[in-house]
Amino acid sequence: MGPAGMEKIFAYSVHLNQKEIKKSSSMVLSETTVQGNHGTFPTNAQRNQKVIDQCHKIAKKEKIQQRQIDAKASKERVCQTFHGKHPRRAKKAKKATSKLKTLAGQPVRELERKRDRQQKSPYQKELGRYQRVIDQQRFDQNKVVAIHKPFTAGMAKGKAHQMDALGNQVGLIATGGLTMIITAIRAFEGHPHDRQTIQPLLEPQESIVGQAPKELIDDRGGRGKRQIGETKLSMPGKALKRDTPYQKHKKRKKFRRRAAMEPLIGHLKTEHRLQENDRMGAPSPTMNASMAATGWHLKKFTEQRVQEVLFYFFRGASLSVQKTLIIKII
Repeated sequence: MGPAGMEKIFAYSVHLNQKEIKKSSSMVLSETTVQGNHGTFPTNAQRNQKVIDQCHKIAKKEKIQQRQIDAKASKERVCQTFHGKHPRRAKKAKKATSKLKTLAGQPVRELERKRDRQQKSPYQKELGRYQRVIDQQRFDQNKVVAIHKPFTAGMAKGKAHQMDALGNQVGLIATGGLTMIITAIRAFEGHPHDRQTIQPLLEPQESIVGQAPKELIDDRGGRGKRQIGETKLSMPGKALKRDTPYQKHKKRKKFRRRAAMEPLIGHLKTEHRLQENDRMGAPSPTMNASMAATGWHLKKFTEQRVQEVLFYFFRGASLSVQKTLIIKII
């Protein structure tokens, strides 16, 4: 099943909740989050060690005689870099990191010299990526974070418990009603600005639902445009002087509703595997996000059907009793 098949399954799951979409499709909510790519924290030493191991594998597969194969030495250098910020280990760790960079460059250059044209073409991308890993500096942009998943990006979050994140940015659009249905979801390469993620999400949303929303509520990160096609973009800000108390209350209520996207993302991460992407390949972030949204839709569809059955059999029961029965059944 490829990305196209996953998009079809996601579209079918959206149509399962067609009644809810018709009620609240005029106003939608937008939010972005980070989806991890299930990798270890990348250090220069570990990346260079992986470059050495991958080059040895290519040489063994293509039967290329290498001048020097010393896997034990590179592993020892990696161990020397552990706890590198400690005053007693800082000098040794810095020297080991520099030596690993030298050791990683040797097999890459050797493979470039010894391979013929037929052998060169299948591994051109890989060797170019390995060279980028060796050459990249501390403050470079678009660095190779994970060798096995080159589409992984490093993003600064600025939160106290998690200063940065490694993965892909995921944008989603959901309806503004009580039953929040995700009408569009997509993973982006790199780290685009929030305002650059709105238009790519509106296009599939229109194709799946059949019409563009009249209004999209976003946070202050989406500032820059007020209108995209037929959709009006609304962001919280200072109240206008000409606004009446009723208009101010209406705006405040509307923007507070957007806060419901945070628990929705929390459910997707904890219950539907949006936290980490275990799959390989460039389309895997979008596929994993679509599968998480599909699971959310099936859960909502099941809850609605169970509620209808309970309402039919327990019409006289109070609402709290009905909710308790729903929770026990689901």
